[in-house]
Amino acid sequence: MGTTVATNALLERKGERTLLVTTRGFRDGLRIAYQNRPRLFDRNVMLPEMLYESVVEADERVAADGEVIRDLDEAGLRLSMQAAAPPASPATLASRRFRLRTRAAR
Repeated sequence: MGTTVATNALLERKGERTLLVTTRGFRDGLRIAYQNRPRLFDRNVMLPEMLYESVVEADERVAADGEVIRDLDEAGLRLSMQAAAPPASPATLASRRFRLRTRAAR
């Protein structure tokens, strides 16, 4: 039941304002999404409104196997989040994207 309520609140824009936190370099990952639209080569694509209000990029990197490549800069992230969202908007959608290592890098 809770999942349905949360999903409906997001879709109807009745929930808290939302800030997306993601790894640096993946700011537009959800915006780009998939290219599986019915008319792939249309020049005028109508994209839906995003479910989050703004994006903050976290300076960190984790490999596909879980190895920490660059530790999270918590102080920098905290400052970025405070600058991006007023204190009245507590909802944060956190997304951690993992970099896939190529066979050559192993």
